[in-house]
Amino acid sequence: MVDFKTSILQEQKRCIFCGKPPSNKNKEHVIPKWLIELTGDPKRQWNLGVQTNHPDRKLRKYAADQFQFPACEACNSRYSDLEGRTKGYMSDLLAGNNLTAEAWDDFLDWFDKVRIGLWLGNMMLNKDWPIPEPNFYIDQRVGQKDRCVLVYPNEPEAQVLNITGASDPMFMYLPSSFMLVVNSLVFVNISSEFLLSARMGFPYPRKTSVKGTRRYVSDFTATSTHANPFCGLSSTLRVGLCTRRFCLRVRWTPRITSR
Repeated sequence: MVDFKTSILQEQKRCIFCGKPPSNKNKEHVIPKWLIELTGDPKRQWNLGVQTNHPDRKLRKYAADQFQFPACEACNSRYSDLEGRTKGYMSDLLAGNNLTAEAWDDFLDWFDKVRIGLWLGNMMLNKDWPIPEPNFYIDQRVGQKDRCVLVYPNEPEAQVLNITGASDPMFMYLPSSFMLVVNSLVFVNISSEFLLSARMGFPYPRKTSVKGTRRYVSDFTATSTHANPFCGLSSTLRVGLCTRRFCLRVRWTPRITSR
């Protein structure tokens, strides 16, 4: 444990959803049980980084279904319906089917939940690091920022669950993107203010500034047309919209989904 405190998470248990001390204590599986079971043995061992406070930097090992964090019982229950719907969406996608615009929007809410859950969970595991003070928890981030999910094919017969980017030190300070591999599909989730606005024809700021710990935006403008792709990614990625081998799904903050 560090000799100095940089975050409330080093001293107190906080609900991963609301950020308050957990009431009627419960545990949240940031990677849900249904997804763990879909991708292999739920008791299989995961290596989740290293124990940085151990002199030999031993691997941090967990049974896959024990990767869980504090939550209020009521908070955890509020997201159970989203988990149930997402299980259906994932099954449809793995079977090669597309989703409705409303389902993609719901699916993006689930990615917000998982991404922020991984961010908070990894900080709770690494209390010996100078981790940042969280200014928000899952409840304050689901559906609040521009976001997108890029979907790529993996090996057709793969049975795998991999998470990339969510345990890096940089992610602790900027939890805006990570990659999730689920059997035959690869998902890249990205979320940030004004990520999509400029290329979708919505208002966006041309000037940003930082004062203290706050970022300020000004000089808003907008175009009357949209540009394809909505995410200005490298041309080597060859971004397309909802093709057989690739799908980009986006959502602008005021709940407008691209179709």
